[in-house]
Amino acid sequence: MPSSRNSPKLKSGTRYGGGTHGGAGRTVSYGEIPGDLLHRVIIAVTGAGDAVTFGRTSERGAYYIGVLADGALERFYLDSCEAAQDALRDIAEAGEALIV
Repeated sequence: MPSSRNSPKLKSGTRYGGGTHGGAGRTVSYGEIPGDLLHRVIIAVTGAGDAVTFGRTSERGAYYIGVLADGALERFYLDSCEAAQDALRDIAEAGEALIV
């Protein structure tokens, strides 16, 4: 699997529609995200043959959800739990649409 630092980033509006969700400055606690939503994302993304990661940027500045699809890492940058939930719903819907 390619390193996220060397992987090209997909443009917003592509397979999963990555980009910024919300503004800057607040923290995200994945513990506040409903478990069924996290489960839905994992099933949808892996069912489409892709992978999902959760983390922070290398300088520890922004939280993101990463989706590795077609060899490229697409990141969803987050500023709040609400933004994370919105991004997760978008990712789940996109992944579910890809499952044949």
